[in-house]
Amino acid sequence: MSDVIDVDVDLMAGALILDSVNNREGVPTERFPQPPNLVTGGPGLAVIDAGGRGKVHTRVRIEPFAPPMTNTERAAWEEMQECTFSCEDPEMFLDGSTGEIIAPFTLPVGNYRIRVYVRGRDQWFDCYTAPDEEPRIHLELHIWPEPEM
Repeated sequence: MSDVIDVDVDLMAGALILDSVNNREGVPTERFPQPPNLVTGGPGLAVIDAGGRGKVHTRVRIEPFAPPMTNTERAAWEEMQECTFSCEDPEMFLDGSTGEIIAPFTLPVGNYRIRVYVRGRDQWFDCYTAPDEEPRIHLELHIWPEPEM
């Protein structure tokens, strides 16, 4: 059984940041993904290049282990990428580069894998979605503990 968070996030600069509540120093630009990367991870956070600005629908699934990828799931999304990040503070949240704490949740300290799916990014890349409009870009994030080697 996984925990699910469903939320619309207002993005300022096209990036969705998974960050620690106690990290209020901002994210250095070198931590943002560079094309062709969709997501980058590292100590304490993961940064996703959602492509659009304004409202983006985001679903977060926190899983106990790596979820399987079905062909149906692959067909429903434009792109998918995975990376590793570490959770150094259990109080996490989503940030649309506004500094607003959105959808706070808890993860035990440790290393995690994140799989990011995106839909709408190809068509609406670098477009603005007004707050009163329906989101054009949809993200789904699957997060699970990285297996120990």
